[in-house]
Formats: sequence, C-alpha cells, structure tokens
Amino acid sequence: MENLKQTDKTPPIRPAGFDWLKRLDPTNKIVVEYEKRIQEYNKNFIGSDNDSIKEYGKTLIKKPETPDFGKIDLNDLYDKFKFFYPYFNPKKEPFDENVNGGEGRIFARSMLLYYVGRPKFLQCELINRELTEPSMDKGVLVMGLWGNGKTSIIKTIHYLFSRPLSNPLMIKNKDDLYYPLSYWKHNFNYFDANLVVDDYEWRNGLEKAEFWKKHISGKKNTYDDVLTERQVSNYGKFEIFKDMLEKRNAKQLQTVVNCNYSTDPNLLEKYKDKDGKPTKTRAEITLIEFGIRYGKRVYDRMHSDFTIIELKGKSLRK
Repeated sequence: MENLKQTDKTPPIRPAGFDWLKRLDPTNKIVVEYEKRIQEYNKNFIGSDNDSIKEYGKTLIKKPETPDFGKIDLNDLYDKFKFFYPYFNPKKEPFDENVNGGEGRIFARSMLLYYVGRPKFLQCELINRELTEPSMDKGVLVMGLWGNGKTSIIKTIHYLFSRPLSNPLMIKNKDDLYYPLSYWKHNFNYFDANLVVDDYEWRNGLEKAEFWKKHISGKKNTYDDVLTERQVSNYGKFEIFKDMLEKRNAKQLQTVVNCNYSTDPNLLEKYKDKDGKPTKTRAEITLIEFGIRYGKRVYDRMHSDFTIIELKGKSLRK
C-alpha cells in the first residue's frame, strides 16, 4: 500500500480543523496521514504539469467585482427590527420606543449602526466616554441593570442579519431598491455565554479544535450574559472567556459582549466610603469583576478593546 503511486491529480482533501489539530498534537494520526499524502501528491504532480498549474493560478488572481448595492436605509432596517422584536421578547410584547426615556430605541439604532459599520454609531449618547474612547475599530461592551431589554434587542438584531438567502429579509437601500440584507455581508455570530461552556465541555480531540476555530475567528462575534457563566470543568476548572478574550485580542478581532452590572456583594461593599456611599460607579465595579474573573491582562485591555455602552434604565420585567 505504501508503494502505490497516486494517479489521480486531485489534491488530497484537507481535514476539517487540520491547523488546530496540528497545533494541539503534531503526531496525531490524521495530521501525519494528511501530510504524508500531500508530500506524495507534490512529488508525483507538482512540476510535472506546470502549464496546468500556471493556468489554475491565473484564475486565483482574478477576483470577481463586488456588486454595489448602495447604502442600507437604516430607517427601513429599524422598522424591520421593530416588527420582529416581539418574537424575541419573553413577553411577546411590541417594542416600546419610549420606555426608560427612549433608552432602548437609542440602543437598538446605535447597535444597528455598529453592525453595518456606520461611524454615526460613535455619536451614541449611551457611550461612557469617561471609561472609553469610542472607535469603530473596537468591539462593544454593553452593560446595565438586569431586565432592561439588552438581550432581546441583540437577539432581534442577530436574527435580521442571520436570515439566509433561502429565506431573505429584503431591505431598502437609499435609492429605494430592495435587496436581501445578507447581500451586504454584515452577518455575525451570536452565543449565550452559558451555552459556550456547555459546548466546550462535551467536545474532545478534534472537536475542541473546531470549537476554538469558531470562537477565535469571525468579526464581531457577540456573547450574551457574560459573567453569569460557570467555570469550565474539563480536566480541571478554568475560565473559558479568559482564553477567548485574550485570543480574540491577539488576532485583533472585534467582539461584542453583553452583561449585567456586577452584583458581587463583596465588591459592592468594598467600594463604599464610611458613610456607605459608592466610591466607584457600577460600570467601574463591573470592569473590576472582569479582571477578577478573567485576569489582569483582560482587565488592562477592556478600555482599549471596547467601546463601553451603559443602559441605566429600570427593569422591564414585572
């Protein structure tokens, strides 16, 4: 079997997650077998069919022109958001644009601007400019009181951008022409932090390589309910988001994180003066909890990695 010469000129199929698996274990049978096959393929065909290779290379250089669909009409997109919002609201209620002084409306429109890459996002009045210098090159850290609609808004926005071409969401551009929203390629991945932990724990071997491939690639990956997740229990306990945030930072990938203000009683008590008044804001204490949970490196980069948005409105859960 070892001496048979390959006659098929089709290159060997690269196994899924090969790069990650090789980093984890270069001696893995899948890694060794694939590298052996690719060496045999190169030996038999590369150099023996140079004309074909050159012609194929020319096709790789030519990139098809990207069609210009014009700018998305944000008002039309926001109207679609309001239409679908009840499906993601726990009470199935319509979107209330005026509750909490219109905070939800401002947040929804601002996040739509962020996900489509409009610099007007930087004008959002919910941005905490004392803790962060807003930038379109950063991710977004959303924090606030529990129950004020953060998750429902983000889930609805994710639904809009994740609709496939087989069931497109038609959106108007500035020229009143309608196209599937997916044509603009602003889709992003959404993950519940608690389910991320579950997902990691049931995987092993090559499946863990696929897990990391999913979470440290993809621009604007969005993580919901961060700080509520338990530690991963897998040959010892550790904080999965410590690794994830550090790896995404190393690859300069924008990340959206949604969380509630810290409710750690020890932290809330620690940052009070002798009269019982807070010496730090809820946002500052929440960032400190990030540092305690995920380490100093993560804490030190929170200001440079994220534009921080605060929703201070009361809970809508009754």
